Amino acid sequence: MGMIGAVILLVGAISYMGQTGLEGWIILYTIVQIAIFIGLWNMKKWALIGYTISFVIGIFINLAYGGGLFGILIPLLVVISGWKNVEEMS
Repeated sequence: MGMIGAVILLVGAISYMGQTGLEGWIILYTIVQIAIFIGLWNMKKWALIGYTISFVIGIFINLAYGGGLFGILIPLLVVISGWKNVEEMS
């Protein structure tokens, strides 16, 4: 689900290139997210650490902009299951 969302965000940021000035940062963030999702798919510890950091930052952004609980719930489940299985990661 995260990979699909990241690809949609990347396409959206590219299509709005030059309109808000933030597209470059959004594209960079999205490329990092795609790399993290690929790393998680391949069971890499660095990807779990990166996803956890992204999740914590996302919590603060979600709270600052009044996001709902659903936006935190699924990533929280990914973080919990990832850290439960960290021994199996390379």
